[in-house]
Amino acid sequence: MNPVKQIGRYKLPILNIIAIKKRSPYSFWKRGYDVLLNNGQKIHFTDQEKDEYDKALDEHELVLQVYGMCKGMGLR
Repeated sequence: MNPVKQIGRYKLPILNIIAIKKRSPYSFWKRGYDVLLNNGQKIHFTDQEKDEYDKALDEHELVLQVYGMCKGMGLR
């Protein structure tokens, strides 16, 4: 399962993100995060978008935990 979520200005599957790197505060570019996707593309997250991504990932992990518990009890 790889849910598609709206994160700020991006709509993408949350598990397609491979790496997130915080930009240096001394860089000439915008502050925030460089995000590497599994297809090799790079996008930029602001601090707010990074928080939204973290919340979406936490929600996804919780859903998978509940799903695993239900499967363990024999539910479908």
